[in-house]
Amino acid sequence: MDVHDIAKQGYQEGSFYDANRPSYTDEAVDKILELIRKIELPKGNAHSLQYDIVELGAGTGKFTTKLIEKLQSEKFLATEPSEDFVNTMKKHGIDALQCAANDLPLQDNSVKAIVGAECFHWFANVKSLTEINRVLVPNGLLVLVWNRKDQDVPWVDELLKSVESYMGDNPPPQYFDMKWKDVFKHVKSIQHVQDYRLQGIKFEGSADFLLDNLFSKSYMSKMSTEEKLKAREKLLKVVQKHHGNSSNIDVPSYTIIHLYKKIN
Repeated sequence: MDVHDIAKQGYQEGSFYDANRPSYTDEAVDKILELIRKIELPKGNAHSLQYDIVELGAGTGKFTTKLIEKLQSEKFLATEPSEDFVNTMKKHGIDALQCAANDLPLQDNSVKAIVGAECFHWFANVKSLTEINRVLVPNGLLVLVWNRKDQDVPWVDELLKSVESYMGDNPPPQYFDMKWKDVFKHVKSIQHVQDYRLQGIKFEGSADFLLDNLFSKSYMSKMSTEEKLKAREKLLKVVQKHHGNSSNIDVPSYTIIHLYKKIN
């Protein structure tokens, strides 16, 4: 499987990731299902449908769990390249298929919608998007969703920029630089439809709670123990500068959904 090296190194501890990443709002999941349920299949395509929804890069099942709770008669498949993350999902009762986005064991034109939560920037390449295009039915949707801390809030911006300083000279793929959008210039049969910005999940807790979340990022997670201790001390000072020793820090956030459609 083709998986980014930093993702391989940084996403090995499924239990830590699972414990320190937020879930998704009901509003976001409901909106995604509303969009998918409105898809009109071209005549002749219904018989070839394997799945209504396939999730790529399902991680430890944060989005998956919320989605499964709301499914009606939809056929659903979760996929994830990390073995440890797949095993974590199994502990939640989710049976996921271990595979990467660039090699999906699915038939042509067999999936109504593909969803990626917090992951598309990791495989925003021509090979993966061509594979997504192959398995989507005509009029099928690619739904990309991210939870975002609101960097329009000054203290959040300062903290996240401090975190980003640890990305190094060869930074990993990120959502915020929007470079992931470039791949759509090369696979023109999947086109942008609309974006939706929604209220984010309630995200609040102690400084340790916030720092644990930040250290679940791939490039932070792969640090040595000594590097983590030094970085944690530095980031704690940024948090305390704005919140003192508060045990209940409210982190402003939002959820962004980017909707794409297969047009051929």
